Amino acid sequence: MKDHEVILTFGIWDFSEIDHAYITNLMGFEPNIIYRLGERRIPNKGQPSKRNGWLWRPEVVDKTLLDSFELQLNSILGKFENKIAELKQIEKYCFFEIRCGLFLYSGNGKSTPIVHFDKRYNDFVREINVEFDFDIYV
Repeated sequence: MKDHEVILTFGIWDFSEIDHAYITNLMGFEPNIIYRLGERRIPNKGQPSKRNGWLWRPEVVDKTLLDSFELQLNSILGKFENKIAELKQIEKYCFFEIRCGLFLYSGNGKSTPIVHFDKRYNDFVREINVEFDFDIYV
């Protein structure tokens, strides 16, 4: 049986006046995934992207990270809390989003992962406008 999975990603979306390289330079690290308006992410496969996106997600080096919302959210916060000034520089050109995909598998005997927002998250979203997208897949 498959274990439940939690996948969290921080995204910078819908920019046109700045580009991916500018964001990467400003953040000081590479994204895991990029979307370029009109381009396919995988050459000759899938639909062209309908928007620009720069996405970063925690590296899964340990299985416990895959089923922990808290560990992944803290990893994202740890990466971006000290980038608030940089994010504020570009927020008029884009929007920020934390995406959560919760993948649940029946019959595995595991309880549903806990999703909890603490003071640290609340402090972060008070500083910059971050949308939260939550999808559940069963």
